[in-house]
Amino acid sequence: MKDQLKITIRPVDHSNWKDIINLKVKENQEKFIAPNVKSIAQSKIFKDHFNFAIYCEEQITGYILYFFTADNDNQIPNHLKQDDGSYTEIVRFMVDEKYQRKGIGSKALQLLLGYLHDEHGSRTIWMSYIKENAISGKFFKNCGFQETEIEEKYEFVLKYEF
Repeated sequence: MKDQLKITIRPVDHSNWKDIINLKVKENQEKFIAPNVKSIAQSKIFKDHFNFAIYCEEQITGYILYFFTADNDNQIPNHLKQDDGSYTEIVRFMVDEKYQRKGIGSKALQLLLGYLHDEHGSRTIWMSYIKENAISGKFFKNCGFQETEIEEKYEFVLKYEF
C-alpha cells in the first residue's frame, strides 16, 4: 500500500499555508522542531530559504524548509560548499502526527533530494538533527544520509551525496 500512495511536494503559497501551520507532530516530538508558522516566516524574510508542502494524494501531510545559496556565501565554511561555492541544507522536515510511519516522509524526502539535485545542481545536501532525537537520525540515515565528523553542541550533522 505504501508504494501506491501518490506523494508530491509543492511550493507553499496562498492556497495551502494555513493548512501547513495547522500540521502537528506528536507531543514528544514538539521540542525537536520549530512551528511551521515560524519556518514559513523565515522563508519570506531570508531570500535563500524555500519551502514545500508535502501532499499525499490531495491531502497536506507535511512541510519542508530548505536553504540554498549559489553565491559563495562567506558565512558557510568552505569545506561544506560544493566546488562552485553553492550550499544546500534541509532546515526543517516534518510529517503530521496522523501521517507518520506510512512511507510518506521517505517518499517526500526522495522527491526533495531529486528536486535539489535537478533544480540547483546540488550534489551534497546537509541536514542536522537534535542529539536526543535518535528516531529522526535513524529516519534520515535509512533514506541515504551519512554520518559526518561534524558535531554541533546539540546536533549531529548528516550529509547526502549523489
